[in-house]
Amino acid sequence: MDDFSVKVDTSEVERALMAMPAKLAKRAARGGLQAAGEVMLAAMVALCPERTDEPTSDSNSLAPGVLKESLTTQVQVGTKNAPRVKVGPPRETAHVAWWIENGFDLISGGRRGKGGHLIRHIDGKHFMSGAFDESAEKAVDVLLEQLRTALDTEDTDLEGVGADEE
Repeated sequence: MDDFSVKVDTSEVERALMAMPAKLAKRAARGGLQAAGEVMLAAMVALCPERTDEPTSDSNSLAPGVLKESLTTQVQVGTKNAPRVKVGPPRETAHVAWWIENGFDLISGGRRGKGGHLIRHIDGKHFMSGAFDESAEKAVDVLLEQLRTALDTEDTDLEGVGADEE
């Protein structure tokens, strides 16, 4: 599945976090990323299409509402990678999310080329990329505000952080 990412110049925040004890810095980063992820998750849940037809007995499709309910956030801080938040479906429903995001061919009677035939092409709904586009700016604002708040409790001055946005 394609990954989307946003890069923001947070060098001032990073310097302030580096000056803090490691546990407090990780806690501040985790809280900010979780809050930003929740903003993006809300947009994704709102845009996620929900199956409305009745499942058939021979179908292996997800039940109505399962994809939407499976969407989640996962914050990673303190790993070998930079701190980040992942927003989207877990591994169990990621393949279905990918099909719905990008579109797919509806096949009946087995695999295509192995007895199955094309019923029709289903266009992608682009709910994940749409949620990203809709919420990325607000998520960055929430992240920076959460970090400012956490750092202000440590008497660190972050006035002007994020003011030089493009």
